[in-house]
Amino acid sequence: MNDDRIRLDGQVAIVTGAGNGLGRGYALQRASRGAAVVCNDVAVDAAERTAREIVDRNGTAVAETRSVATPAGGAAIVARAVDAFGSVDIRVNNAGQLRNAAFEDLSVDNVAPLVTYLASRRCTVTDGSSRLVAGTSRGSSSRQAGAGTPPASTA
Repeated sequence: MNDDRIRLDGQVAIVTGAGNGLGRGYALQRASRGAAVVCNDVAVDAAERTAREIVDRNGTAVAETRSVATPAGGAAIVARAVDAFGSVDIRVNNAGQLRNAAFEDLSVDNVAPLVTYLASRRCTVTDGSSRLVAGTSRGSSSRQAGAGTPPASTA
């Protein structure tokens, strides 16, 4: 559903985890409301596919494939947005690390990178002035049924 009263014309959105699932939905939604979108995902083909879909729908988007797990990656994502569109107005921190197992079946080796990632992501994609939407889906894989339709949001 697209409420035309909520427009993002002239704004720039970074959406992490934009290749599939909720992130893809967030990116498509922001673009449908007029924002230029940086579609970030470490899955290169997925990031490019989402950006291409936005452009094919007459929107404005670029793909960006660095990891949000490090400050250097976060800085590169912001730099891509500024280089392509001049600013950053909206950040949707959606990137996640998929672990397809029940918690009790995960080993320490599986969980440690996830904990490190979650602890670091609070500060990696930042420019000091944009609005932030933070969230991640349990399984952002395209295999997840119903993925890709985010809840309505004003950011």
